[in-house]
Amino acid sequence: MRIIITGGFGFLGQRLGKYFHDRGYSVFLGSRTKRKKPLWLKNGDVFFTDWKNIYSSLSNIKSVNTLIHAAGMNAGDSEKNQEKANLINGLLSNELLDACVKNKINNFLYLSTAHVYANPLQGEISEDSNLKNNHPYAQSNALGEKQVFQFKDSNKINSKVLRISNCFGAPVDMKTDCWHLLVNNICLQAFKSQKIILKSDGSPLRDFISISEFCRIVDFINKNCMEDKEYNVLNVGGETFSVNEITKLVKTIYEKKYKTTIEIKKNNSAQRSEIPKLNYKMNWTKKYNLIKKSNPYKEIEEILNFLEENKDRYG
Repeated sequence: MRIIITGGFGFLGQRLGKYFHDRGYSVFLGSRTKRKKPLWLKNGDVFFTDWKNIYSSLSNIKSVNTLIHAAGMNAGDSEKNQEKANLINGLLSNELLDACVKNKINNFLYLSTAHVYANPLQGEISEDSNLKNNHPYAQSNALGEKQVFQFKDSNKINSKVLRISNCFGAPVDMKTDCWHLLVNNICLQAFKSQKIILKSDGSPLRDFISISEFCRIVDFINKNCMEDKEYNVLNVGGETFSVNEITKLVKTIYEKKYKTTIEIKKNNSAQRSEIPKLNYKMNWTKKYNLIKKSNPYKEIEEILNFLEENKDRYG
């Protein structure tokens, strides 16, 4: 099996690449900048993603089964430049899909975000829920999804949109920008300063999925769901925690590991009178009897281990 991953040096892209590579796949990592081949990448290669001629970029890689589109702008950058976000997260997906069809790539996975639904996520959310978030990041991802749906209707390629909740975990490379992610940031604060400062009172609810569970689910979808005509959108989530709960879990794991105590400081001025419920549903899993195997405890341990192994950079 041969897989292309755009955004192959990002947090999700590189973890997916290593996951598939470790299971015998040939993996090809795309990047908008020139990159050296990672030492772990024995079966596969890296390639320059030329968005002005994406067909040419892909044409040198033969007999590809699946392309995972993990390239895109994050929420902060999308807010700064909505026009650019609409292009990169949205409209370029159409050209990429067209290049996949011309290069006879069978399957296309578009990595979107749960935040296309709303911000914050509240109540019961399923694949049938309306998209209400007007943030540039959400809007640009919804635009990218639209390109996928249009190609899906043409029956030219098997394609799925994955709406991913809050992913967390250790990166493959210490240069990867992933420390703005809530759980990763909490772990980094604990490691660097032995205290955790929250921007809220800790009451907001989030759906969190470990990067290991995310990779497992993407693998499952690639193997089992690509020809499914019933589900075009697949929610990918884990467990609901309040910010308080996930912070206390990090605190517990850190204190057990390092035999010391850490302080948690909250912004109580942001306190809410009512905490809405959150249930991020993955309706498609019932059809396939897919059981969640999320293990946040283990994933947080691995983040702290990564920080320890790279303490010259993060200490």
